[in-house]
Amino acid sequence: MEKIEHLWWSTPVWEIKTDFDTEFNQNLLQETLSMDNKWEREETGQIDIWRNTKHLKYLNTLKNEIIKNISECVLNYYPKEYQPKISLGRGWVNTHKYGEGLNVHGHGKSSLAVVYYIKSPSNCGNLLLVSPLGHSELGWTITPKGTGFKFKEIVPEEGKLVFFPGYVLHMVENNKSYETRVSLTTNTAF
Repeated sequence: MEKIEHLWWSTPVWEIKTDFDTEFNQNLLQETLSMDNKWEREETGQIDIWRNTKHLKYLNTLKNEIIKNISECVLNYYPKEYQPKISLGRGWVNTHKYGEGLNVHGHGKSSLAVVYYIKSPSNCGNLLLVSPLGHSELGWTITPKGTGFKFKEIVPEEGKLVFFPGYVLHMVENNKSYETRVSLTTNTAF
């Protein structure tokens, strides 16, 4: 008897600890704060940090790092004859003070959702990725929150880059630290 296992429905999630240190992240944070009132709004009225940042050293360094890592991790899923061009869509900075988090949401038509942790004090709220397969996916855990969903739990770390398919619903737990958690999020398109 022949048995074949097809792993068609795996949901890849990448966690990458970059070489960016505290000094880099402080400079990146200063750049983003200085841009706060200068960010351009898209036609939808949403802010996009990638617009008019050509001369910003740290944002551009991070942008290049994001594209490099996505290329190294994702493009091997595509045939060699078809290597799509990766472009970053809208990007924004999230700041969460004590008690703040994000409810379950997705990133619509984005190929990948990307988060980079600029400042992540201890106990600042984990990223919870909801398994798109419900209860059947191995390696994901059910949280004690009583939702019945299976989650992949990502612990924020300064300098960590995380990306996953845009269709994956996710949330951020409430920040239980008295310091602000700061992350940069961006959508991507292929």
